[in-house]
Amino acid sequence: MTLHRHQLEVGVNEILTQNKISGPTLDFGGDRSIDYGVLPSDRYIINVDSSASPDLLCDITQPWPVTLVKEVQKAKLIVLSELLEHLFDIEDFWNQLASHIKSGTHILISTPFVYHEHGDPFDYRRFTETYLIYLCKRSGWEVVQSRKIGTLGTVVVDLIEKFHPRSKNKKIILYFVKKLLMNQEKNKNSNRVYSGTIILAKATL
Repeated sequence: MTLHRHQLEVGVNEILTQNKISGPTLDFGGDRSIDYGVLPSDRYIINVDSSASPDLLCDITQPWPVTLVKEVQKAKLIVLSELLEHLFDIEDFWNQLASHIKSGTHILISTPFVYHEHGDPFDYRRFTETYLIYLCKRSGWEVVQSRKIGTLGTVVVDLIEKFHPRSKNKKIILYFVKKLLMNQEKNKNSNRVYSGTIILAKATL
């Protein structure tokens, strides 16, 4: 597991625990084998990949079937975790979601920022925290909580682990990365380099 992934799971658990959201959960792009801890095991999963064991096998970039619309309308929590970067047409997906979601429903969004390209099956883009907040507010949603995850050190460590997992110099490199992590708090620009964002929003239509 990458540091980004670990910090993502910790962040999601903390945010959901703090806000005590209960009720039907709809997980777009989720995978039955991935356990966040606080997400219910019986959450309704939508995925285009059958290996994720979804409740509904569906391409969400196409017009939504009635079954999906009904699940969106009854959900109390909608999860979009590490999903948006894999959608070529975000506007179409976002507009469909915004048109069917009920007032009072919470939306949990997470995306990578400074992170290596990955498939599932395609990786199209990265988002800043500012842009995700803009998307939510444009739809009239309240941003309940927003959190940047990871640091420059997180980014560097994950890149080393990804591309040089057996490097003879890895221990030396990681030593200097730890030093960088320790000194980063003193840098006023340190929050500009991060591995991803988590946002909890609430639909207020």
